[in-house]
Amino acid sequence: MATKPQKDSFIVYRSFFDAIEPLSETDQLALLKQIFEFGLNHKEVKLEPLPKAMFSLIKPQLEANHRRWTNGNKGGRPKENKPKHNQSITKAEPNKNKNVNKNKNKNVNNNVNNNNVLTFNQQLTQELEKEGLR
Repeated sequence: MATKPQKDSFIVYRSFFDAIEPLSETDQLALLKQIFEFGLNHKEVKLEPLPKAMFSLIKPQLEANHRRWTNGNKGGRPKENKPKHNQSITKAEPNKNKNVNKNKNKNVNNNVNNNNVLTFNQQLTQELEKEGLR
């Protein structure tokens, strides 16, 4: 039989201190004992009306923290399924769908350089030389 895990810590917020501070010392002590008892053991003790009212404001936060702690003890998210190591390795097979469509297009580039193309400046220079202006 597994034993129930014992809670070793819990969160105390500044707002708890701010709520307790204006109370009398006896009410402070009673409320602090209740906070520690509920935070560690999740049990409630009998309180006077004023500390009981103050605790009712603190209790929802302690319960939320207790739920997180309880869920964390469950182990978290299950691990993803991974392939087993004893699976045999599949052999690579050649592709059965060979490319039947052969490329019939011949890539023939007939680049003909036309060196007779003159720039504007070359044409202008030739015309000026013909006319004898240059």
